[in-house]
Amino acid sequence: MEKVLLVEDDARMLRSLERLLKDSGFDVVPASNGQEALDLAQNDEFALIISDVRMPGMDGIETLGKMRTFQPHARKLIITGYADEDAPVRAIQLSVDDYLMKPFGSEFFLKSVENAISRYRMEQLKSGLIRNSSEQESKLINTVLSHIEKRMAKRPDLSYRKASLCRSLGEALELTPIQLSKLEKAAHFHDFGFISLSDEQVKHDAENRHAQVSSEILAALIEDHGAAEILKAHHQVFDFEVPPISVECEILRLCEDYENFESQDPDQPEQILRALADTKSYRPELLEALFKVILNPSLSQQSRAFSPEKPDQKWFNKFLHLAQVYVRLGESQLAEAALKKLKEAEFLIKNDDSRFRYFLVFSENLMLQKKFVESHEVSERALELAIEKKLGGLSAAKAFLEISLSRFFLSRLDQVEEMLQKCVEIFSRFEDLKNLARTHFYLAIYFFLSGRKENVETHLKNSANLLHPDQTQEWLQSESLAQTLLPSELTAPFFSSHPSKVEEIKIFSLGPFRIYRSGELMQEEEWKSKKARILLNYLLFHAERPISEERLCEIFWSGSDFEKSRKSLHNTIYLLRRILEPALEEGGQSRYILSQKGGYQFNRLTSYWWDVQEFRKKCQEAEQFSASGQSEKAIRALQQAEDLYQGDLLEDFSEEAWLGLERDKLRESYIKTLCVLSDYEEKNGRYSFALEKAQEALSFDPYHEQAALLQIRNLFKLGMRSDAIRRYHEWCAELKRELQLGPPPELAAFYLEMTS
Repeated sequence: MEKVLLVEDDARMLRSLERLLKDSGFDVVPASNGQEALDLAQNDEFALIISDVRMPGMDGIETLGKMRTFQPHARKLIITGYADEDAPVRAIQLSVDDYLMKPFGSEFFLKSVENAISRYRMEQLKSGLIRNSSEQESKLINTVLSHIEKRMAKRPDLSYRKASLCRSLGEALELTPIQLSKLEKAAHFHDFGFISLSDEQVKHDAENRHAQVSSEILAALIEDHGAAEILKAHHQVFDFEVPPISVECEILRLCEDYENFESQDPDQPEQILRALADTKSYRPELLEALFKVILNPSLSQQSRAFSPEKPDQKWFNKFLHLAQVYVRLGESQLAEAALKKLKEAEFLIKNDDSRFRYFLVFSENLMLQKKFVESHEVSERALELAIEKKLGGLSAAKAFLEISLSRFFLSRLDQVEEMLQKCVEIFSRFEDLKNLARTHFYLAIYFFLSGRKENVETHLKNSANLLHPDQTQEWLQSESLAQTLLPSELTAPFFSSHPSKVEEIKIFSLGPFRIYRSGELMQEEEWKSKKARILLNYLLFHAERPISEERLCEIFWSGSDFEKSRKSLHNTIYLLRRILEPALEEGGQSRYILSQKGGYQFNRLTSYWWDVQEFRKKCQEAEQFSASGQSEKAIRALQQAEDLYQGDLLEDFSEEAWLGLERDKLRESYIKTLCVLSDYEEKNGRYSFALEKAQEALSFDPYHEQAALLQIRNLFKLGMRSDAIRRYHEWCAELKRELQLGPPPELAAFYLEMTS
């Protein structure tokens, strides 16, 4: 057990903290002043040194500073009062792990101590002082499970399938992350208890003795008593008046029963579910959720997509971005579903920028639903927030656009020209070309509605010239409502819904998945199978070579008999070909999905466009331009890459191993793109625009160090010093809570610069 040195001059405080630490299992050595602590530190090794700041004689920070030479590996934690306003700065200079402001709760104190001890152990691990055996333990557990399954003559993946089904059902029922984790562990270790039973007992374990043994093994092996309790209690008799100890117990028992039936008759899921319902052993809501998970995975996934594991700021930003993409695509109902969840978690809107963006997206979706009065009210709330909280001219200009559009439909043209001209000035200064194009389009509408038609063509031309040809089609779709205010004969010379070059299929995988076929968006009902969409994307990502049938069956139909999997694969390929090419004759050769050497391959030589491919291409171009000193061209390529990234890869699909890896790589490239653009805007003095890019990056990765530095630095440069300092402390607290890390050196140095 590592030792903790506790330094506190207040005798009552010292005794209280010493008792608290000892009761929590820590080996504590107390010291009543700095000199006593120094003497102790020279003769013993400590994992953590906790010291009050204000002490007579030698203060806490001076004491810790002198200990550096003979306690180089010890972590440090200081305690300070509210009056010690410079303590955070001095703490950073000393590289302490944390500083606690009096008064603090015992739970908060212990959590900080545990985090510091964890960091000490990690450093010792890195130094080779402790051997990490977790990988060997994992292999051992899996090996034991495989032997248990063989002994019980069960399918090799039964434990994995049971744990996976428990998690899916738990997610559908909106269990918390902690509940899900314990439930999954309990399911994974469910059969361990059979180790202690004889062959005869294994066959006739009517009393479920294995569950008791499994719970004991789980508690001893990984010290998770919550998961052990689920295992121990999940076989108790169900009573509608007195339900089991927890819903997790009932989920585990239900999934166990389903898997036992399914292993005997895998082709009859509906009959199995009906049989479970007939037993009247489970609550109807659990059976209904299981029906959805088993019989309609897409509905189950949709439920999980709108039921976050942990409603926090990261989740809030993700759903806000998703709602924004759906609004852009004109999918009002899907946007409303995401916004509804955001509304339910409105308490999470902790910062003014998040609230502002929420109001804008909400207003845009109300416009789509033609609720013009409500949209006008919400957009005015966004403007009031931008002004009151000094969010900058860029935010105000975006609110002006929403207000203007709603006023067109309300026949209220007062102040519209003034607002739009202000937008032209702001968006031009910030080089926000997309919003500038939108502003000129709205000015054309304003002049048309006000009878000043001589200016209409000028603004339409300006709008069209600002759009890149690749953006025109999606831009027109996002502005479909505004277009109804102008006659088509006016807009047609400048905008065309069918550009000169239209790929036969245009695939969007970044954000919600969608395909344009000959310029027309394929509707959801055309897809008969969710598996077909995922398979198409897999073939796109691996188009450089044919993928064997065996490999595809292993990835998409694992756990099933090969011949059955192969039949499912053939059916999905057939369906996919018919979707992409409705006119394909029966038995005809597909232009997109080729049969190659016992496998399948997406034909890269055919006429198609894919946003992932274009995004990668623009990122590579930016690197090449940057390496050759062509910085302006590099920035332009990054701006085009930013436009292409309309959300995480297939964000409305389930997490699969290959998909998660590709998603992470693309997200990392996008965050890097945003950080480079933010840095570029900052160097050009456009701090509001730089701030927006940094905050967008943080919405995808709240713990990204470079993005956090850019956000805080630009807040400071915008004259929002108190907001920058507040955001620094918030970000450091989040980093410490979620990742047990302190602030990076560059950010800590900038904090010192702000507070000096």
